[in-house]
Amino acid sequence: MSARIPVYSDENNLHFIAIFVEESDGTFKRTQEEPLRMLRDNIDGISISQGDVVSPKFDKNPRRWKAPTVSFHYGRPQSVYQFLRDMVAANKFYVFTKPNLSGRIIKFTLHELKLKPSMSQQKLKLLKEKYVESLELWSKEQYRSFLKQKRVAGVGIKARQQRLLIKKKQAFQKLLESHRPTYVEQQPVEDFIRYRKLDASDESGLTPEPTPRISPISIFKSRKSKKTSELADQRGDFNKRSIFDID
Repeated sequence: MSARIPVYSDENNLHFIAIFVEESDGTFKRTQEEPLRMLRDNIDGISISQGDVVSPKFDKNPRRWKAPTVSFHYGRPQSVYQFLRDMVAANKFYVFTKPNLSGRIIKFTLHELKLKPSMSQQKLKLLKEKYVESLELWSKEQYRSFLKQKRVAGVGIKARQQRLLIKKKQAFQKLLESHRPTYVEQQPVEDFIRYRKLDASDESGLTPEPTPRISPISIFKSRKSKKTSELADQRGDFNKRSIFDID
């Protein structure tokens, strides 16, 4: 599989990112693909040089991989695919620049792509998708296995969330039951009439006569008001005096 390299160029303050493909002789050739053309207004430029990438046929050191090797200034050498995958996972996008005077391109310089602060999350997501698809960072089988693992992880997260929700509902139900007031069922009280029970010796079989029960209110006698009693006393004294005068 030939490697695909994103190469940046600035032409009259316009940002271009083209795709270069590795040839069988170890050189890189430009294609007509520009996957980020519609998003170049969100690009602010590139950083200083942070390393380089070299074709495997012109690499002097033996490698465990067959893809071009990235020599990163802030880390160990890696395969270009592994390096770009790790950086994309951290939302960092790296591009390369080609030398100015060169007929056969075998080496590029590594730079980090700078984005404008006003770039929205939707555009960032679209940039990430276009970047990954155009470089084919994952083969079809790797991408399918990646999606499968992501789907399985998502199902696991949903199942855990469902279990936690069920536990919360059960705990809330127990809390309600523990604080629910207990009502004691009371027997109805007959305030005015109480019926006699049949004795064992009573064989008449007739319905017992109702026996009225004295209401607790009738136990208390009504009291005269204080003013009324004073008036009555005054009238009694007046009557006594009047009878004495007549006599």
